Amino acid sequence: MQLGQHQMPFAHQYDEIYESGNCTQTFVEVVCDKGVRGHPCRFIDKPSVCVQRWSYVPALVKWYNAPNEWGIDFIKLRSGCSCLVERPKC
Repeated sequence: MQLGQHQMPFAHQYDEIYESGNCTQTFVEVVCDKGVRGHPCRFIDKPSVCVQRWSYVPALVKWYNAPNEWGIDFIKLRSGCSCLVERPKC
């Protein structure tokens, strides 16, 4: 993920993620591979599909509406793959 401006999930506003010479924030994203995402899950009866999961994590940001103020906000990051199993239709 690139540091700098990051789109906030709720207000569709941009905050600036804190970064300085000695101190940077680190975020880990777990991306559901294109070859897996959207396909049936392995070892599970159909119908199932592999989907991307998301998490909201805290980050030190400069507020979009107060450019000289810093605070904690939540950013949306990819956090893993999950198998979505649908109930069989009767």
